[in-house]
Amino acid sequence: MIVARAREVFILATITACSAACAATLSPAPPSSSSAQSAGASTPIVESAPSGGPSPPPAPTATDILVDNRGSLDACYTKARAADPRLGQTSITFDFAIDSTGKPTTVDLQYRHRIDDSAKECMRDAALALSFPSSMQGRQTATLRFMPP
Repeated sequence: MIVARAREVFILATITACSAACAATLSPAPPSSSSAQSAGASTPIVESAPSGGPSPPPAPTATDILVDNRGSLDACYTKARAADPRLGQTSITFDFAIDSTGKPTTVDLQYRHRIDDSAKECMRDAALALSFPSSMQGRQTATLRFMPP
């Protein structure tokens, strides 16, 4: 009889311990105002409601703008390859100054490989013809990689 009673106590203690451990891993329910005040909490827990729709797409980056409009830049690279067929894969970094309307006012180009002057002017003109969101006002930098066909 004593062994049976000890076993019951042990089982009850195990169930209680498991319940406490499981409860600690679950998200607690937000306290009611009376329990928050009695527990000394200064800020109640507020759960956000579902938004009801997809979140807006992230704002584009300067690289996104260049990639989306790279046709004219690729034409300039083709022109550079026509002038120097040895020109292989290269990267060009575009450093823009964007005004409040989203128009580039200046662009500085940094080349990994030597490109002839007419291709440089072509790249600069193509880059200055781009339009950016007005929220991108200020300095923006992006790098594009060009590869032979």
